[in-house]
Amino acid sequence: MKTRKLVLIIADIVLLAVCIVQGVLALRETTKYFELKDGVIDEILIDTPEEKGITVIKENGQWYVGKQKYEANQSTVDSFISAMSSIRVLDKVGSTGNEAVLERYELNDLKKTTVTAKGGGKVLRTIEIGKKAMSDTQAYITVDGGKDIYLATGNLPYIFDTITSAIRTEIVMQLEPADITSVTTIKPDGETWTLSRMGNGEDVVWNITDAAGTAETFEIDSEAASTWFSVVSFLNTKKWYEDYEKPEGTLALTLKIEHAFQTAVLEFYALPEDDQSQQEYYGKYSGSPYLFQVHKSTFDKFVKETGDFAK
Repeated sequence: MKTRKLVLIIADIVLLAVCIVQGVLALRETTKYFELKDGVIDEILIDTPEEKGITVIKENGQWYVGKQKYEANQSTVDSFISAMSSIRVLDKVGSTGNEAVLERYELNDLKKTTVTAKGGGKVLRTIEIGKKAMSDTQAYITVDGGKDIYLATGNLPYIFDTITSAIRTEIVMQLEPADITSVTTIKPDGETWTLSRMGNGEDVVWNITDAAGTAETFEIDSEAASTWFSVVSFLNTKKWYEDYEKPEGTLALTLKIEHAFQTAVLEFYALPEDDQSQQEYYGKYSGSPYLFQVHKSTFDKFVKETGDFAK
């Protein structure tokens, strides 16, 4: 290789390195963090273009959302708290000087999302989120009522583009499997049977009895029975019905679950087939005043015949 060509290559490499270093230094100079150092967040208020006045509040160690105080999804709340506690901005891009600027960055009243975090009744942080930048993980924001507009990173539009129903927990029922002593299946035609257990560990005794108390004569598969108790201890939903919604359906199954000296009752209703592409069910749970919907695959987990437990 000729000396002149080699010198040019080395010069290009050095120039590239200089550019990279300058770029890193420039980024360090413009990058800024808004860290929440004082107070513990126990209330979050969200106003989006789609829904105003979303309230997420912590009471007695539990998070709730909405005026009805629906139980909130803990992981969703955690993402809210994390996003409000530490905000990284890459650069200042302007100021909220006039309506044209607000319109350009979609920080006007019609398009912006406003999030306020409180602790002990005191406002700890407020951010206004405008339009996304070229990257979906970046957006234009203002912080704590300031006039500066920043380019922020951290997917804030995605995190706070939400509605009350999306913040609600998906868990309908969550029992401790070890606390369950019996499950009674009641079919629409009146057929009733109960799977029960007594004792613990290796001393567990399983029984299946009909409505009259007559026991099945076959040997019960303890592993199958134990697995089913675990299955029926938990139920979640992808859809809660609004309070004003009154679905119509045909009773398909009732379960009575005895656990820790309490009785949990589940009822499943088959929705009209004309209203769906696949069979869906709505349900009622004695531990909640709210109706919910489940797919057939979920419903099927709760449907058993006595023969399913034969060894």
